Amino acid sequence: MFKNFPFFLYDRNSKNPVLIRDLYFKIDFFFKRFRENINIFEPYFIEDGDTPEDVCFRFYQTYDYYFLILMLNDMRDPFYDWPLTNDEILQFAIKYVTEDYWEIQEQIEYNPIDPTNTSDPLVDNMIGRVFAQKQKENDNKRLIYLPPKNIMQSIHKDYLIFTSSFEKESLNA
Repeated sequence: MFKNFPFFLYDRNSKNPVLIRDLYFKIDFFFKRFRENINIFEPYFIEDGDTPEDVCFRFYQTYDYYFLILMLNDMRDPFYDWPLTNDEILQFAIKYVTEDYWEIQEQIEYNPIDPTNTSDPLVDNMIGRVFAQKQKENDNKRLIYLPPKNIMQSIHKDYLIFTSSFEKESLNA
C-alpha cells in the first residue's frame, strides 16, 4: 500500500544514513479538491469501537480505502484523530491525573495528599473532570464524511496514479 510513497534519507546516527519510505508524506492538495465537494459525501457518526478498517469494509466491502477515509477527513494520526472509546478516555484521564498531576497543578489549585490514590475524592473528582473534557473533545471527532462507492473507487485509482510518480522519481534520484 505504501510502496508508492517517496523515499527520504534518514540519518539515524550520523554515520550510516538509511533510505526509507516517507510514510508521513503530505499530499493535502490531492485531497483538498474532494473535501471542497463534501456535500456529495454521506455523513457517518463513528460509534464506540469502530475502526477505520471496520467503517471502510461496512461501506465499501473492502479494507483497501481505510487510509483514504482518514485522509479525506483530515485525520493524520489514526491513534488520536480517530475517536477513542470511552474506556480509552477513562484510562487516559486516570493516567493524566495520577501521573501528570503537576500539569494540573500549574493550571488550578490541586493539592491532593496522594495524587496517585484514585480513592481520594479530590483525585476522583479531577479524573471525572478530565474525562468529561476529553469526552467532549472526542465527540467532536465522531462525525466524518464518506464518498459514495463509485467516487471512492475513483479517488483510490487517482491516488495510486498520482503517488506512482513518486516511486519513479525516488528511484531516479
